[in-house]
Amino acid sequence: MIKLERIVKNGTYSRRLVGRVKLGSFALPCCFLLIHRVHSFTTVHQASLQIQMMPAGSQTFVKEIYSRVSNLPTHRQLTAYALGAERPMMEIEDRVLYTLPPLKDRNLTKLELEFRNMLGEFAHYSQHNIDSLRDPRMRTVFEGIAASAGCAPVYRSFEVLYEDLYPLRVAGRWLYARLQQLMIDSQREREEEVNMIVQNTALSKADVEATRLAFVSVAARLNGDAFLTVDQLRESGLTNTATSVLGYDSVDDLLERLCKDDSNKVTFVDMMVGLQETAESVCGLDRCNPAEVMREIMLELKKHPPTIRTRLDSKRQQYSDHYDAMLAAFGEWESLMPEGDGRRLNVVRGCFVGAKTPPVVEALRIVYVDYAALRVAGDLIFRLVKSVMSAAASRQRRQTK
Repeated sequence: MIKLERIVKNGTYSRRLVGRVKLGSFALPCCFLLIHRVHSFTTVHQASLQIQMMPAGSQTFVKEIYSRVSNLPTHRQLTAYALGAERPMMEIEDRVLYTLPPLKDRNLTKLELEFRNMLGEFAHYSQHNIDSLRDPRMRTVFEGIAASAGCAPVYRSFEVLYEDLYPLRVAGRWLYARLQQLMIDSQREREEEVNMIVQNTALSKADVEATRLAFVSVAARLNGDAFLTVDQLRESGLTNTATSVLGYDSVDDLLERLCKDDSNKVTFVDMMVGLQETAESVCGLDRCNPAEVMREIMLELKKHPPTIRTRLDSKRQQYSDHYDAMLAAFGEWESLMPEGDGRRLNVVRGCFVGAKTPPVVEALRIVYVDYAALRVAGDLIFRLVKSVMSAAASRQRRQTK
């Protein structure tokens, strides 16, 4: 079905071309016809295309439509979207982010092998796994580890430190166990939530996975955890959706249905189940797909600034400031970096490379500020580097005399 509608918004008259097709043998020609109409009608200001997805084969179809849409003139915009299919707002990335450096026929010591096996665990985690973490600070730590992939000097530096510094080894084992358990818990929670929603709604698992990823990513950035507040939802596109699509008199009527208690917080499960119940009873799943509604809200909330307190308490701020001072020292010492090889120089060289890699810097800042044992180990490493660079500075002064 393709039709031309007249619409009046804010006193301005315009024409909108609307198409709605089901994915079948005639779907692609119908969609191309809609695109052709947008080119043909010089007075068409807006066009939209809804693709009601049918089983299998949808991805190639949708990609073809988007490729045709992208070639439209800039003064005529066509918005195509698929009900029940993934939208381009966020794609799930399952690629592995961390890879171990090659051994190059090295015979590893017992501790070097232990260190390699620990880091090898991170080779199992994808971007999707990391983005699903509720705690944004822990997400930063995982991203820092991923960013060090392929950076041989950083790996070698920590390998030497793990073998030579007992305090770092103890702290490293503790951090590894904590991060591993955190990821296990996160994946179990994700699987439970997704399965529960799939069982209680008509949505596909792929839809629920993509929608949950969008929700957790936005909520964690805004609030530091996987929930949205009633006020945030009220300020999002949910207000328009509640009245114009879902048929509520006001957004508060919908929010009352979504918020299950007096906490003023709405979880992903609350949101999806509530939207599903509303769709079934009010407007029908063909008009208001819960996953589609959720993604529209997440797109709007991505523009909002975080509401969580980013300010550290006085003690942790002191640790963060000290960390910044150590980083500044690396910048001052860079021209003094001595040539050569050896375990101490391997450590120093890796520290300098890591200090120029922002995700690594931020990950190490978090573990330095938050964990006392790792802070002690960090101070030991800094003193080691400082002694090497002081010796290098002395040699340089003698050579210039």
